[in-house]
Amino acid sequence: MLPSHTITAFTPVTINAGHSTADGDIAVGAAALTVKVVARKVSFDLSTFILRPHHPPQELLAWIDERTGDDQATLSTYWPKRVVKALSQLPDAAYSSGIRNLAGRGSQPIIRLQVQDMTGFISLQKACAYAEIACGSTPAAERFAAWVKGDMDQIIVDAEIDAIATWRMTVAAIERKSRLGRELARVLHRHLVHWLRDTDRASTRAHERNLTPIAG
Repeated sequence: MLPSHTITAFTPVTINAGHSTADGDIAVGAAALTVKVVARKVSFDLSTFILRPHHPPQELLAWIDERTGDDQATLSTYWPKRVVKALSQLPDAAYSSGIRNLAGRGSQPIIRLQVQDMTGFISLQKACAYAEIACGSTPAAERFAAWVKGDMDQIIVDAEIDAIATWRMTVAAIERKSRLGRELARVLHRHLVHWLRDTDRASTRAHERNLTPIAG
């Protein structure tokens, strides 16, 4: 079954204060790219929310609830179990409708994007490298230091790059579904190319530089 005419690609923003595994990831923000198809017109809405140090986490939860709250939308995220685990550490996460939606316990369909190697599921960054898709590249230590200092510019850029990467993986997943999926994916890819070229942001330029056509 193909997604609805609204798809939101969601990605969390995490920091890690030196822990050697993802278990030390702390959610401090998120990015979402919502794509709507209405009367053959395709629109793209890319937004981010980054918590400032000492700001209440409930502000992030409210943003997530709003961005994932459209009952008519399909949600898409990479490795949703890991996403939900990171977000669930936030205070009051148990009351978040957005986290429930991302966990697949809401009314919206969800596209679960996951890539495995011999060791198990791999991170979004490794999956992007494997697929030759742009992804946020700031080292964890630099991201943590920037967040503590309140320097959010590069964190926001990385978050937007990851949200667009999640969308591109979503289109690839749609392409694999069926012949109709391949046709839809070609249309969505064509509109993505136009949007990237028309949008003057560091994140869109990063993706424009490594676009590859969809076969067919």
